[in-house]
Amino acid sequence: MTRKLDNTSNMTTVDTSAGTAARAQQELGQSIDDLTKTPASDAFRFTELEKKILELWDKIEDLRLERHVLEAQHEAQSSQDEDLSALSDAEVQTALSQAERDLLTARSTYSIRQNIIQNVLITDPILKSIHLSSNTTSLERRLLPLVHERDVLTMLSSTLYSRLRKLRQKFYKLETKNIEIIESNRSISKRMLELANDVKIRKIEDVTDERARKQLEDLDAEVRRAAKEWRVWKSVAGAVVVASGIDWAEDPELLEIVMDEEDEMESL
Repeated sequence: MTRKLDNTSNMTTVDTSAGTAARAQQELGQSIDDLTKTPASDAFRFTELEKKILELWDKIEDLRLERHVLEAQHEAQSSQDEDLSALSDAEVQTALSQAERDLLTARSTYSIRQNIIQNVLITDPILKSIHLSSNTTSLERRLLPLVHERDVLTMLSSTLYSRLRKLRQKFYKLETKNIEIIESNRSISKRMLELANDVKIRKIEDVTDERARKQLEDLDAEVRRAAKEWRVWKSVAGAVVVASGIDWAEDPELLEIVMDEEDEMESL
């Protein structure tokens, strides 16, 4: 009865915690939605001329990348003085590996160069939009609301990451505590099994009639054999449930099949 009350209390606590967590998650979701609904970015539209300029810029970048790749391939081919047909398989593989490394080096060098150029091109208009002056153009003024929203989203991302990190730390602590509780329960269960076994032995030894004692010993052995056989089949059933992928922790009947510490005490 006490165990049922404890379970009911635990279930009530879990339900309350789950409800609180759900409400907090809902409120957090609403606040995130409010912050991510950026009217300036939603209202911002490129003109046809700006779209055309950006498309041409992307094409130019693609052509530059293709040119660098072709130059790297040409350099790799020109550096090979020997005929590939005269090389062994190992030498051909070495040459191919070197060519791949050269290609990766060229791509990485190009990517770094382009990132630097883009950062320089982006930084200057942003600074001018933040520090408004008479030299600030209308295009640069259009960036200011977007810059503010970018800063808000950056702070939001940092806040969410901090919360996620704290939740992970809390989860790891609870997981460690859960492992410690499981080990403690195992030790307690083992001790209770030993005490229960001692009680059984004493009860049998207290019987003075040899025939009755022999019958009790046979019955005890039969019970142990049946309990072990039942345990084997129950373990098989529990393994099948776990391997099936079903959320057995939410089903009381499946949970009873998988979690069997108390059953071990009763069967031995």
